[in-house]
Amino acid sequence: MQVSLEQQKTLESLLEEAIEQYLQTYRPSVPQTDTDPLIGLYEGSPETSSCAEEILETEISEKSGLSWKD
Repeated sequence: MQVSLEQQKTLESLLEEAIEQYLQTYRPSVPQTDTDPLIGLYEGSPETSSCAEEILETEISEKSGLSWKD
């Protein structure tokens, strides 16, 4: 309260400043994900490994660019 009076700032603004300083000091750096080729590698259905053929069969069409060999 005394600091608030000395700096002529509200407690809310002092708290906001303190939080901002803390986050700038202790926030871990976030890696750039837009250039990482592994991001999204594991996206998809968890059944992909066990149902790969069935998934491909349902997604293959004349316009998909994929073909199926017997």
